[in-house]
This record gives sequence, C-alpha cells and structure tokens, in this order.
Amino acid sequence: MINSLEIKNFQSHKNTKIDFCPGLNVIAGASDSGKSSILRAIGWLIKNRPSGDAIRNWDCKKNDPVTVTISLEDNNKEETITKERIGSTSKYVSSKFGALDVIGRDVPEEVTRLLNLSEPSFQTQHDAYFLLNDSPGSIAKTLNDLVGLSIIDTIFKNINSQALASKRRVEESQNSVKSLQIEIDKLQYLDSLDKELTEAGQLLETLNTKKVRLDGLSYILQGIDNTEGGLAQIKKILPAEKEVVVIKNKQQRLSILQTKHSQITNLIKSIEESITRLDEEKEWLTIEKPFLAVKKKVTQLEELKSRENILKRLVERCVSTKELIEGTVEKISKAKIEFKDTLKRNKVCPVCFRPFDKKTIEGMVE
Repeated sequence: MINSLEIKNFQSHKNTKIDFCPGLNVIAGASDSGKSSILRAIGWLIKNRPSGDAIRNWDCKKNDPVTVTISLEDNNKEETITKERIGSTSKYVSSKFGALDVIGRDVPEEVTRLLNLSEPSFQTQHDAYFLLNDSPGSIAKTLNDLVGLSIIDTIFKNINSQALASKRRVEESQNSVKSLQIEIDKLQYLDSLDKELTEAGQLLETLNTKKVRLDGLSYILQGIDNTEGGLAQIKKILPAEKEVVVIKNKQQRLSILQTKHSQITNLIKSIEESITRLDEEKEWLTIEKPFLAVKKKVTQLEELKSRENILKRLVERCVSTKELIEGTVEKISKAKIEFKDTLKRNKVCPVCFRPFDKKTIEGMVE
C-alpha cells in the first residue's frame, strides 16, 4: 500500500506531497486542478507512461529534474522509490536496492516487485465500475489475479502443454522404433552373406597364391626365350660392327667440315656488312658540310623572325599607349573647360565662399 506521494515539476504540479490513508483513497477537486496528473505521475513511475517531454511542468527549464517519489511499507519497513528525469535521461533510485538501470522503456523488475500494483489498483472518473460491468468469466479471472490463483492456472496450462509435447515426442519415438525395426528385418540376410564372403575370401587367397607361382614360371620361360634370341642377334651384328665404326668416323669429319663452312659464311657476311656501312658513312660525309651550313642559316632566320615578332609587339604597345595618352589629354581638356564653366557660373568658392574674378578662375584652371 502507498503511504505518500511526492511530485516535483510534473505537468501542473510544481511541488506537491500527498499522504494516503489505509484502504480506499478518493482524489476530488475542481476541473483542471491536477487530479489526473496525480494518476499520470503514479503511472509514469510504475508503467513508464506517459513518455517524452509532455510530463515536464511548463514553468521549469529543460535541465530541471522531474521527480516522482512513492513511500510504502514492505515487511513493516518503510521504503521509498524515486523516478527522476533530467533532460532526456531517466533513472530509478530505491532505498532498498539503490540506483537501478533503465533499459529502453522497461521498468526495472525490482520496482515492479516492490510496488506490486496493477490496473485494478487505480480507477478514474471515466472508467467503468470495477467488476460490476464485467462478465462472470472476467470477474473470476480478476479475482484469481488478486488472490494469486492465476499462478495455479498458469501452472496447469504449462503442465498440459508439456504433457502434450511429451505425448507427441513419445509417439514420434515409437514411430521411429517401428521404422528402424523394418530396416533391421530387411538386413537379416547379412549373416548368411558374411559366411559366403568368408569362403570367397579364402578361395581368392588360394587363387592369388597360384597366380603368383604361375607368373614366376612365365617370367623364367620368357627369360630363356630372350637369351636365345639375343645370342642369334649378336651373331648377326658382329660382321657389321666394322662398317659401323667407319661410318661414325666419316660422320665426325663431315660435322667438322660443316662447322668450318658455317664460320666462313658468317665471316663473309660480317665483312659485307662492314663494307656497306663504310659506303654509307662516306656518302654522309660528302653531304654533311652543305647540310650544316643550311642548318646554321635556318637557325639565324628563326632568330630574326623572333626579333621581328618582339619589335611588332613593342610597336603595337607604343601605338596603344599613344592612343591612351591622347584620350587622357582630351579628357583633361574637357574637364578643364567644364571646371572653368562651373567656376564662372558659381562665382563663389564652395569651400571658403569667397568671390571669384576672371584672373583667379584662369589661375585655378591652369
């Protein structure tokens, strides 16, 4: 049960403290006197609603703290829970648990457990009468919640769901056992097959032994045949061995002659290339001197053209400067005439207000 409520800077309440009596408490007052704000302050602490800056008093600054503190009894000991918001940061402080972290929009579990308050604990003037307009089923559910019997209903629901799940698992296991038994029956022939495989392995081992012996005998017979054939070939080769030696000697001499021929051919080719280069250098020497003279004259001509271009640019700059000077002189002459006419019209100095005579005007213009 709530003993007292303290509200600071929350909506229309700048600094309000309310002490509650045991049992039912009714908050009465004129319209717009802050009755609903009291319930909103309690809801802001226990349900984190409303949210945002709508909770802040219109007369306080952004960084002024908004606080709601509830005092209640817990095991014959008075405890306090405070929710504070500064700027956009909120936190809970409990005399029992200390500072509590706020994650998202959730209210710390310690606060919910200590307050033990729900929707039926509060009613506004526009709410329907508690339990009177509800159906029998809704009334029974509410009473179950109030006395804690809803926990039993929840336990029965969990037990039923677990029983159904266990039943499904048992049925699935039985079906799996049946399927495995069918597969085992299909493999009954493996015992006889294992015996047949053992006998076949023994026969195969005997066959391999006999095959090894047969291969050895075949190899010996083949060696004998090869030896007899080799002896016959040797007898045929001996008369031709001398001719082979003579042919090899001739091949070696031919190879030496081919190498020398290749060297002589390369030497002749190198000499011909040297003669060609000498002829080209001789021809170049005959035309090099006239070419150098022409190249020198071309260089001199390019230098003269460059100087001519520089002179042209200088002449153009002189002409443009002359035209600028003539225009400036003409402007000065016109300005003198206008200044002289102005002095004649005014006849008085605009600075010292002394009168002008003709001689003074002529002197000022010059």
